[in-house]
Amino acid sequence: MVVEKEYAEELTEKIQRLLRADSLTGAVVLLRSVNPAVAYEIMQGLPRTERKKLRDLWVATGEGQVGTTQLLDIAEEEEEEEARKEELTESVPFYPDHFISEATSMVWIVALISVLTIFLPAGLESKANPLVTPAGVKPEWYFLFLYAFLHYVPPIVGVLTPMVDAALLVMLPFLDRNPEIKLTKRKIAIASLIVILAAIVVLSFIGYLKD
Repeated sequence: MVVEKEYAEELTEKIQRLLRADSLTGAVVLLRSVNPAVAYEIMQGLPRTERKKLRDLWVATGEGQVGTTQLLDIAEEEEEEEARKEELTESVPFYPDHFISEATSMVWIVALISVLTIFLPAGLESKANPLVTPAGVKPEWYFLFLYAFLHYVPPIVGVLTPMVDAALLVMLPFLDRNPEIKLTKRKIAIASLIVILAAIVVLSFIGYLKD
């Protein structure tokens, strides 16, 4: 076993020298001179890119030990599966990653509001009279979609819907158990978000036009 290990290490060094010299053909010829198990062990010790080049050249020539290429195919599939698992299980710690990101966003928002308050202060109007309802009273722009929504549904539905939506939003991390983090693999979630945002925009516009 020691002799085989030393022999494999010696061959690995020779193959690495050939690869550094861009002699892929020489490396493949050298690999074919040993049995499939040793060739497999040597190629597994090489970087993935170089191993792929050697395997592709090996298969393209149509010669050599078939068993070695089959083993390499299995190893390639196992590596890809491991990479997919690592990608899915990869997590980002709340502290300091998320904490710093959220804190930075909060500081920027406060700074922006402060600047707007200084340079564009809200003007003071006449004192409010609770006995007189001004004409054309509307809520602030961020409530216009609810204002329009109330015109198309019964009062109880218009009151309960925002509360139910807020509760669902809070529970969303517990309800959504999909481990995927890529947007291309969250088509239903993305489509739902687009529909909700479109509905809010349309209702806000309708609320703005209403008398």
